[in-house]
Amino acid sequence: MVGLSKSVYSNISSHIATRVAEVNPIILLAFCVFIAAIPFETITMAADESNQFTLSRIAGYVFFLTTLLQPKVCFKQIPLVLRLFIVYIIIYAVMMICGAQQYFPDAFRRFFTLVQMIVLFWVCYNLFKYPLVKLLLLISFAVSCSVFAITQVTGISSVQYHNTMNRISSFSEDPNTVGAVFAIGLLILLGVILNYLKTSVVYRLLACAAVIPTVWALIQTGSRGAMVSVVVGMMTFMLSRGTIKARIRNIVICLVLIGGLISVIAYNDTIRQRWELTIVGGDLSARQKIFPIAFSMFLEKPFLGWGPTANISELGRRQTQDTLDTHNLYLWLLTEDGVLGSLPFFIAMWICLQTAWKQRAGPYGMMAFALLITVLAINMSITWDTRKLTWIVFALCSAPISGTVIYQQSRLKHMANALNVNLTNALSHQRGRNVCE
Repeated sequence: MVGLSKSVYSNISSHIATRVAEVNPIILLAFCVFIAAIPFETITMAADESNQFTLSRIAGYVFFLTTLLQPKVCFKQIPLVLRLFIVYIIIYAVMMICGAQQYFPDAFRRFFTLVQMIVLFWVCYNLFKYPLVKLLLLISFAVSCSVFAITQVTGISSVQYHNTMNRISSFSEDPNTVGAVFAIGLLILLGVILNYLKTSVVYRLLACAAVIPTVWALIQTGSRGAMVSVVVGMMTFMLSRGTIKARIRNIVICLVLIGGLISVIAYNDTIRQRWELTIVGGDLSARQKIFPIAFSMFLEKPFLGWGPTANISELGRRQTQDTLDTHNLYLWLLTEDGVLGSLPFFIAMWICLQTAWKQRAGPYGMMAFALLITVLAINMSITWDTRKLTWIVFALCSAPISGTVIYQQSRLKHMANALNVNLTNALSHQRGRNVCE
């Protein structure tokens, strides 16, 4: 992306400005508020912590209502990826109905949540065709995540999680989930620093400053899965296109951040001990026992699986518990729905991965691909298929962005003009030599 003429970016900007006018400003405002509320997902609107009306949920409902102002924009297209997710949810519903009645209440709650997530994917997919909406997503979440990190680091929202090894979380949320939120926020801040969002130097300096509390908050959670995921995402940025100078810059910045993260881990006794238990003793907080059992359950019923909720009930029974999460999205799907139900979901994720890889030639570079890789890595240690961020990232990576097409066309035009100038100079030089001879 480096080395192109300014006309390339002005061409993209004018196209973005023209297309964004098609989206109602009320929808854009509600979308920004909804995205900004996601890190604060567990804040309830009442003193009773069992209250289900969280800040994020209310913002989500308001955002959905605003989409009804422009249904032809927000629900215009039903892409292949969405159809695959719909096939998955239909198979889930059939298995839920045909399963044991004792599992139905929990299975239905999960079904209702998944339906909401698929609708969220549908809306975001259509909105992300407008490049500015994608930009609003990244900036809104980066700012909100930075504020979220500051509240934890300063002690405003921090709580000690179950008094285990001094792990810190926010608003009584699971520290692995909080760590995953910080990992995604950190990746977006890194994208700002690497100038993928085409922001000014001031914003890039602010992003550098925001990295510090975000990294520290991530370390406080003690989530090894989140730390590995963010490192994997950072390494993805090293595959960015551009000039040799830009690639070296990206590699150096990523290595500095990774080195800083490792240094902070080594400085924190609690987190260092957790990593020593993992590296030396192979301790994964019981996941080293759960994963083999879950995989053996899949092998016992590979085609249809154990059914919704029945899978975690059976896994819990084998570990002398009522229910037990697989702590891995892929094992959850395989044990729950077998190959029949999991295959559409896996194919949909593969399409998202392919589309995100193609987007690296666009104006936002490797941003979408890095975020998807991070989310997929996060789901290796926790189950995040009912979390909004997973489906938003899926939509971000699967939606074709018109700015990418304009960008590629501008690059080709720029290269053609350069080639034409070089060819003209060569012909003039050859004619001059012929005259002299």
